[in-house]
Amino acid sequence: MFLIMCIAFGIWLCKAKISLKKKIISAILFFYSFNLLVIDDFGLMQLDLNKCRNLFEVLESRDPGRSTMVVSQFPVKAWYDLFQEHTYADACLNRLLHNSYRLEMNGKNMRDLTPLNK
Repeated sequence: MFLIMCIAFGIWLCKAKISLKKKIISAILFFYSFNLLVIDDFGLMQLDLNKCRNLFEVLESRDPGRSTMVVSQFPVKAWYDLFQEHTYADACLNRLLHNSYRLEMNGKNMRDLTPLNK
């Protein structure tokens, strides 16, 4: 009986992994389809190995003719340290920064300003 339960659990686990892989692949294809992909608040959290891998897969799947915009509060030179795995850092940053336009803005926090309509 125990062996049958283990086999059934193994089959269920295998199907769950396949289902998860299909969901990840469909998510990557979903991000691939946009002409502009915006990654907002980049750098607010460290990128563990899974996040590094997922970001790389999304960036790698993007057509070179499509645009990716990254918005961050941190300077580009600090992005490398956000990646737990530095091989992924090299690969991702290479894809993000190659043929890129950089706009660095310094100024007041717009949330601190008084609204005009008061």
